Amino acid sequence: RGKVIGAVEVFDKTVVTSGIYERFIEEDGVRYHHILNPKTGYSYENDLSSVTIISKKSIQGDALSTVCFSLGKEKGLELLNSLEGVSGCFIDENNQVSYSQSFKHYLNKD
Repeated sequence: RGKVIGAVEVFDKTVVTSGIYERFIEEDGVRYHHILNPKTGYSYENDLSSVTIISKKSIQGDALSTVCFSLGKEKGLELLNSLEGVSGCFIDENNQVSYSQSFKHYLNKD
């Protein structure tokens, strides 16, 4: 919160982020966030902090941000790179940023 890693410029698109940094609880030193693995019932453990999607419709971005988070960075990027009209940005717990092939088009150059 309160920190900016980057900015994007979009027109006639939507930007949606799924992240673990706002909705979580911590118990006995373990952080449990709200994006749950349906197979285990526990939070996904994949070193991701957030996934941001740029797409035409918010409902598509919402679904893809959660799906890509659950897939993890490598498989999530593979999925996004196979889809037309959709771009994504992954940020891991060390603030390392990874982009789908088309995402850099939207980065603010200023």
